Amino acid sequence: MAAWGDKIIRTFLSYRRRDTEGVVQRVHARLRHHYSTEAVFRDVASIRLGADFRDAVSAALLKSDSVLVFIGSHWLDTHAPSGQPRIFHPADPVRMEVEIALSLNKHIVPILVDGATMPAGSALPPSVAILSFLNAASLRTGSTFDFDMDALVRGLERAHGFPTTFDLVSDDDNMGHHYE
Repeated sequence: MAAWGDKIIRTFLSYRRRDTEGVVQRVHARLRHHYSTEAVFRDVASIRLGADFRDAVSAALLKSDSVLVFIGSHWLDTHAPSGQPRIFHPADPVRMEVEIALSLNKHIVPILVDGATMPAGSALPPSVAILSFLNAASLRTGSTFDFDMDALVRGLERAHGFPTTFDLVSDDDNMGHHYE
């Protein structure tokens, strides 16, 4: 485990299964290895059968230090039966997760997967539109996954005031937080 002293970053993973499930599985495994199994919340791996999803999500968000919102190229394409993007439906799980995280003033990091772009604030419901202004990290699933993942972990640790091994060498690194 690579946490600084006894400190870990409790991380909540928010994603759309049809959009970014594969990369979220990889991130989940890496963060569990880096911190601990209990430090990472991913719905299908963390909610016990029969539990109320809303209660489990709320409880996990209360305990979380950071919330990673994975945005793939089809994040807004997932539609509700009404024909509009699911994010506009008040019961959309991703919307609920982001709204709760915002209400709790959690550290939220949008993760742009494989070249996805940040949705414009006007393309989101007002309750989550701030997401479009948060500094994002890029994560590619190909040969640079390990590099991007290491940069993401360093960025999270810095955001929570943990010195990282890289920080001991240089304070000028800003890798992992870039737009394309």
